[in-house]
Amino acid sequence: MKRKFDGVIGVLVTCIVSIAAMSMLAGCGGGGEAEASDEAQAAAPKVALDVTLTQEASQAIAKIMRDQKLEGGYYVRVGLKKNNPGIEKDYRGYVLDLTQNQKTGDVWADSEGFRLIAQPADAEALRGYVIDYSERGKIGGFVFMEP
Repeated sequence: MKRKFDGVIGVLVTCIVSIAAMSMLAGCGGGGEAEASDEAQAAAPKVALDVTLTQEASQAIAKIMRDQKLEGGYYVRVGLKKNNPGIEKDYRGYVLDLTQNQKTGDVWADSEGFRLIAQPADAEALRGYVIDYSERGKIGGFVFMEP
């Protein structure tokens, strides 16, 4: 099962994902993801993802999991959204999902108590990124910070 943190696409360097949007999509089921076999996971590089969470981001993810009564066995998938037709080339969106499924070829890293996973192309594009969480008034969200 996959839990999605739906987000507001940010321009170039940031993407803020609102807590309200996360809660609305808490019931979304995943589908179409191929699970990686034990052999594929064993053959994959052990730590090839250079993305980290701040303590604030880790605490926000933990709170979301508690609020949605999600227990262990979840990964935090990070990645890039594909551009939609008609959107400027440099307009970048980010993906931050909770999922129980790995895809064949996923690379991973542990950060602040969570296992982050990504497809290799996304891992390369996000090399060195830090994912933070910040609040402004009543709005809070995850921010992808470029190195």
